[in-house]
Amino acid sequence: VQIHENLRSDAFGRPGSLRRHLACGLLQLAGVDEGSTVLDPFMGSGTILDAALRIYGADSVIGMELDAATYEVARARFEDSRSSLFARSFDELDLSLIDRQTRVVTNVPFGVRFKRVETGRLINFFSKCALAGATITALISRGQGATVARALRLQRKNVIVMGQAACILYTRW
Repeated sequence: VQIHENLRSDAFGRPGSLRRHLACGLLQLAGVDEGSTVLDPFMGSGTILDAALRIYGADSVIGMELDAATYEVARARFEDSRSSLFARSFDELDLSLIDRQTRVVTNVPFGVRFKRVETGRLINFFSKCALAGATITALISRGQGATVARALRLQRKNVIVMGQAACILYTRW
């Protein structure tokens, strides 16, 4: 997967945001459809959540974002009752929001622009989501992805994103 268009700002003015075609690929791999709830714990401006609602017909979306300015961009995008957005860390999620219809679909921050998420915290979070019945699909740095995939027994496919080694982790169906 080569995301060369990612050098420009998205339609909401956020440089480096995930492109819709990659978001759709992750949602497709996750098996999102009507009846699904999509959780993006690193939602950024909300590209994955927007595609989940508008293209895949997800019943609801849940997003979390630490950066206040980026959170406001996402909040402005989602004004309907099918979205629950939180301006807090991914590991502060109320796990009662997750069930077997939940698909965790996310782009875990990596690269030079974004602070890397501690691997142990990420494994702990994904483990809790899986125990609650959610499936996991994540774009992540290749090194970190190898560790997370082994710990959680996720499938892994290597990709290149913006010239950086990455991988897509996913729950086997």
